[in-house]
Amino acid sequence: MDQDARKGEFFKTLRTTMARLWGPPVGTCPLCNGPITEVQRAIYFTPVGGGSGRVFRGGCSACDVDFHLSLTNGVFDGWWPRAPERSELTSLVTEDELTTLSKKLGRYHHLGANWERFLARRRAGDEVRRYRSADGVGSGFAVVRGGQPISQYVVFVPL
Repeated sequence: MDQDARKGEFFKTLRTTMARLWGPPVGTCPLCNGPITEVQRAIYFTPVGGGSGRVFRGGCSACDVDFHLSLTNGVFDGWWPRAPERSELTSLVTEDELTTLSKKLGRYHHLGANWERFLARRRAGDEVRRYRSADGVGSGFAVVRGGQPISQYVVFVPL
């Protein structure tokens, strides 16, 4: 093996080792205790005050729930579902309201497709509830399973 091939092999091994050592921690789904798999880096960011950060995403295939994990200046914050907090949930959305909303949003290509993906997360016994974020800025709808919000659809205008 020539020197360039050895260097290439060395750096490939180094990258693999670093990914194992400094990759995101293994996560466990709080709904079924299954593993959070298919972990990918989603974004890089610069926190207020400097430093660096990354957001990872993964999912529980058994529950069909997406999770995120932040790494800020070398500290992981733990896996959390891409959904509002329980305390932010408000009223229950009826099936009639869901039908009306589906018709409204279905008129728009991207909004309708995102809404349908959001509704596809539901399973028997799940609810759809409205939510308003604690800071009062965000609002939308959440799929709630066993009292735990598992998915969200953010809206920017009243529906």
